Amino acid sequence: MTDSAKYDDSDIISMALEALSTSDPSTSEEAYNQIVLKVQKAFNNNQRDVASELQRLSKCIEASRNTEDSLTFKQRTCESMLKISMAERHKGKPAPVLAVAKPAPTFQSLEYLILESNNFDGDVRFYRDTLKSELLWAFNKAGTKLAAFKMAYGPAIVLSDKKGASACEQVYSVTNLELAVKELRERGIEEIAGPVETPLGRTYTFKDMSGNSYSILQNGAGDSLERAYQDRNNTEAIRLD
Repeated sequence: MTDSAKYDDSDIISMALEALSTSDPSTSEEAYNQIVLKVQKAFNNNQRDVASELQRLSKCIEASRNTEDSLTFKQRTCESMLKISMAERHKGKPAPVLAVAKPAPTFQSLEYLILESNNFDGDVRFYRDTLKSELLWAFNKAGTKLAAFKMAYGPAIVLSDKKGASACEQVYSVTNLELAVKELRERGIEEIAGPVETPLGRTYTFKDMSGNSYSILQNGAGDSLERAYQDRNNTEAIRLD
């Protein structure tokens, strides 16, 4: 049960928006820690209720901001919960009632959010020059242009000029690509396209019941892209003025 006298939705949302807006890592980390502590106090440190409340708050952020901010909020508050839990254990205090739920072991991390671009050159300059995002790499491979940007904590945004792509496709890394496909098929997902050689690397793609598209690729593929982009002799790299 929550103590309504000590808990204010708007206060938490305001703290979350400030944390999402700051560029100072230490300031944002402290803000997320305070958010988790406030919610834990309001729900008597029952981690099941705390996790449910943070999920609800993330949906509020998605409604008022965007999906990426919502994902960032969920990831950062989850990290804060784990850090606080470990700190409490080191003090000799009892562990929380319920540990934070872990992601399905098949997936390691959300690496990219792929956005379809109808004006690749214009969008690239918008993200780089207007939003001041860090350009990680840009390539023109097999007739497809891709450019990856680091906008905030969390997955990179990848612009793609490939027509007919999903409005926003999630790309997850896995430790073993073939084993991950096997596990997904064992869970009942039969329509898995691949392997396909893409500018991101070798991938498989599947869809949920609503037609949303997901891709998986071998863990570490992103690092190879950044190394390849640093190679000044790479003829597939897109060099921006």
